[in-house]
Amino acid sequence: MNESSKINILSLTSDEAKKFFLNEKSYCTLDLPKYISFQKLLDSLSNKLNNSTYQSIKKKNPDQYENINYVLFHSKDGGYDWRPFELINPVMYISLVNVLTKEENWQLIINRFNEIDLKSVIKCESIPDVDKIEDLNKQKNQILNWWDKTEQNSIKLSLEYDYLFQTDIVNCYSEIYTHSIAWAIHQKEVIKKNKKSKDYFGNIIDKHLQNMSYGQTNGIPQGSILMDFVAEILLKYADELITNHIIKKHISKDDFYILRYRDDYRIFVNEVSLGREIMKIIAEELTSLGLKLNINKTGYSDNVILSSIKKDKLEFFKNTKNNNLQKRLIQLYEFSLKFPNSGSVSKEMTKIREKIEKMKNFSKENIEVLISLVTEIIYKNPRIYIEGNAILSYLFLQIENEIQRKNIIKKVFKKLKKILNSGYFEIWFQRATIKENELDIEYEENICKLVEGNSINLWNIDWISDKGVKKIFEDVKIINEEEKEKMPKKIDKSEIQIFDGY
Repeated sequence: MNESSKINILSLTSDEAKKFFLNEKSYCTLDLPKYISFQKLLDSLSNKLNNSTYQSIKKKNPDQYENINYVLFHSKDGGYDWRPFELINPVMYISLVNVLTKEENWQLIINRFNEIDLKSVIKCESIPDVDKIEDLNKQKNQILNWWDKTEQNSIKLSLEYDYLFQTDIVNCYSEIYTHSIAWAIHQKEVIKKNKKSKDYFGNIIDKHLQNMSYGQTNGIPQGSILMDFVAEILLKYADELITNHIIKKHISKDDFYILRYRDDYRIFVNEVSLGREIMKIIAEELTSLGLKLNINKTGYSDNVILSSIKKDKLEFFKNTKNNNLQKRLIQLYEFSLKFPNSGSVSKEMTKIREKIEKMKNFSKENIEVLISLVTEIIYKNPRIYIEGNAILSYLFLQIENEIQRKNIIKKVFKKLKKILNSGYFEIWFQRATIKENELDIEYEENICKLVEGNSINLWNIDWISDKGVKKIFEDVKIINEEEKEKMPKKIDKSEIQIFDGY
């Protein structure tokens, strides 16, 4: 898609924005097998709720109940660093969309962003874009990738600046103070005087977030474009606070340039002392919002170009490519030990998958060795679950003996199951082996159990009084059996939407 075909989400009308957010790809940004679909459930519940909120169908406040949202864990490092992706309770999700995209509320948000942009000294690169040519209801997440939006711009800025300071926010989504969303929309002083007033829809957003999280005021769910946008509302407010502080310090905007992509900041300067002063200002203003900088990712360099490009990418550029599949996997495995879960590992895994897809003759390959190498790379680099399982789906089928094939599959699953709390891996391993009969593999992930035909409630709906809404949850399935039956044995490239890290 070229640049001219994109429009900023803030250019949408309230109705268009509602349609965009109610698309299942906005609801869940995780790539899932095609037979897992939330669209019918979202559409049915949206038709039922119309423009109302959860208040119209509640028996009690949701904040009195646990497990309102469904948490899907994804291991970041194969160890104990887990990222919780939340599938927001569809009723709460639709209710929040209705609040945000109410015509006067949506216009106020647009006005607020425009107001901040008029004087902001921070160039934000993370507002979602949508395609203006195709039907919005069929859109993928159109956030431009890191390379196009940040690294390329950073390299260009080397012509003007000698130093690059970099930092980001520690655990941004899980640390967001829900009250601060209302501050961002209406100003902190106003909300402090009107904490419970429903005349300020920021308070209603705040209440939605608390009701999703057992009444907690810290943290917002991660895993949807809607929540990316909510986070962006707060980070835009932080831009305003930082800008005001910089202006108050009489720092000329000609002496620096700040790029922000979500919670990642890059500050370009010609004087180290100025970079440190601006970094201190950013830290102070974020602290006032309950956020803090990641000291492990904070620093500066006098080489703007090399600092603009991730270290793993620079290292990978030096490596010579090997056409032998086994040697190439060994080379990638060795590289991944030095730069685990990096964009370069993901990029190379994609290229290896593309190579395997085109191969017609595997007679010269030791398939079990290839499977072992791919398994070990997945084990050390959970980021490449999908690509790895796609490759495995091709390699498994090269073992013609059914008993031997099933035995290998079980060994692989047993190995990768050691990655604790990783339902996301199980979902894609199940897809990779969906056509194997009687595998005798026991999945812990509830979505996998749904695929197997078990009756599982992903979301707590005990707080809902409306029988019609409860019946929709009962009748509308998120597993499309017809789509599941059509699945080929191999994971086709059309099934996966891997964002190119470059």
